[in-house]
Amino acid sequence: MKKSFFILLMSIMPATAMTQTTNETFTFGNISAMMIVMFFFVLLIIALLLIFRDLICWYFKINQVVRTQEEIKGILKELKEKNSKTK
Repeated sequence: MKKSFFILLMSIMPATAMTQTTNETFTFGNISAMMIVMFFFVLLIIALLLIFRDLICWYFKINQVVRTQEEIKGILKELKEKNSKTK
């Protein structure tokens, strides 16, 4: 989590340096154009992560791990019920 936050922060820092300009062509009222661009950039990154979520889960075998854990959970429930009936 800290690493992804650091990468996001480092990707935004160059854009925030550009917002310190005094040129009036870069501002929309009180909000600078670069802040608006950064907002849409972050939204784009989030949208891409949501779109490619299945690909990421497949690559890191997350779906397979979850399926295996559910099977283990079912087997443990069966063993627990079987054990409680024998007592």
